[in-house]
Amino acid sequence: MLHIVSQITLVILLLLVILTSPAQAAVEAVNLQLRWHHQAEFAGFYVAKEKGFYHEAGLDVTINQGGDGKSALHAVLSKKAHFGVGNTEVLVAYGHGQPLVALANIFQRSPNVLLMKADSPIYQLSDLSGKQIMMFAGNEDAEIIAMMAKAGLTLSDFEQVPTTGKLESLVQDHVDAFSGYLTSDAYILNQQGIPPRVFDPTDHGIYFYSDIIFTHSDMVEYNEDVVTGFREASLRGWEYALQHIPETLEILTHYPTGKSPAVLEQELLASRDMIMAELIELGHMNTTRWQHIADTLHQLKIIPPTVIDEQFLYPLQERQMWLTIKPWLNTAIISFFISVVGIGYCTWANRQLRKEIRRRKESEAKTALIARKDMLTGIPNRYAFLEHLHRTLKCQSIQHAAPALLFIDLDDFKQVNDNHGHHIGDKVLQQFCYRMNGLLGGNAFFARLAGDEFVMLITKTSTKEVDSLVDQIMIQARRPFVLNEYSITIGASVGVTYYRNGDTPDYFLSRADSQMYGNKKRSQQERFIENRVV
Repeated sequence: MLHIVSQITLVILLLLVILTSPAQAAVEAVNLQLRWHHQAEFAGFYVAKEKGFYHEAGLDVTINQGGDGKSALHAVLSKKAHFGVGNTEVLVAYGHGQPLVALANIFQRSPNVLLMKADSPIYQLSDLSGKQIMMFAGNEDAEIIAMMAKAGLTLSDFEQVPTTGKLESLVQDHVDAFSGYLTSDAYILNQQGIPPRVFDPTDHGIYFYSDIIFTHSDMVEYNEDVVTGFREASLRGWEYALQHIPETLEILTHYPTGKSPAVLEQELLASRDMIMAELIELGHMNTTRWQHIADTLHQLKIIPPTVIDEQFLYPLQERQMWLTIKPWLNTAIISFFISVVGIGYCTWANRQLRKEIRRRKESEAKTALIARKDMLTGIPNRYAFLEHLHRTLKCQSIQHAAPALLFIDLDDFKQVNDNHGHHIGDKVLQQFCYRMNGLLGGNAFFARLAGDEFVMLITKTSTKEVDSLVDQIMIQARRPFVLNEYSITIGASVGVTYYRNGDTPDYFLSRADSQMYGNKKRSQQERFIENRVV
């Protein structure tokens, strides 16, 4: 009897190995087309190749750099490449009916920004009307186009100069502005002694994904094992790259980046901050956020109305869970015949499924939190504030205790960025928010709208308390900000208004904004008179 049980156990183990292990097929050759030249932005793919992760997945991956007219989008659509790395242009093409599938996105926020020299006469987006901007052709720089649209500018209002990817065009004044990356280009300009002025789409409420791994829909339909293997090995490469920075930098020397080790290190560290792997699962794609991006592109008339579903996102939650438990479903088939062993494996699979569901719910919750958080200061952002404002104005008790809305704009903050650089300006904003949080009670909601503009919504308060708070805000703003060897002095203009019956959120906020600009204008006139007297 014992001998029979041993034989049955051996058969079960062999079946489990066969059914739950990946097939040992021949190594399949595939191509990955990058969006641009070799650089630290693509480090995870190099690591996956150099560390053998692709080979373990049964793949021999050739990584082709972009630039010089090579487009990842066209390469995948024409099937010259099996996989590509792109930005929002992938969604634009899908919205126009192209057979594309997004496999994962690496960057949770796009590093794409608009760069100008700090001494240029371009102080706000509207100043770019009639100017030359070096950027990708068409709608590929969708984040930049969306940001410009918020300032009332369309593609016909400025000249698109096809990008060479070389900052010399900006340095030598061949163009007025340059579409570059916050992870590297701003750093390179500072190293050359040319302080940049930066227009960041995230400061204008544009939160797009970046570095999206994508493929042709035919690959998903006919070679799903290859797609799954490539996706998992690539994400494994990125996980390793972010956890082993020195080794990753050494691997980068195997590729012709044309950049110094210092620039590559800066680019990799800045990329890590935008990938946010410590907060969000690598490669995670939020359906709601993708839908918001598609709706934004539709509003800009870049794409027709587009629904984000499993046709574009691979795999959605339900499909990913299926892929996760698929090997253990085979185990359940065995357990049907061999009950004792099978029940044990079913229990294990059920536990794994619960873990998967819990992990994905936590990931969704973290994504929702980040969507409402200002990444620089840590306080709520414009989206979170507007949500809170709408909820507050819908509340029945608002008729009995009219809330106060404070609109705060920092005085002379632009000079801080121009004179000391954006990294010092960022620290000033962080310290200002820290000071403001120290003033507020539980009845106040403090948020950053954009740039150096902030708002406070205060409920259950009196006019006297609000006046006192405004005084404290202005005192704290005028206190010097001591940063390294700098002692920086700014100020704040504050507009105050109270809820009036029938106010809409937009009108309520607009009235506070008008009050602030009126106060700022008076303050500037007073400083002008004081300077003349002196």
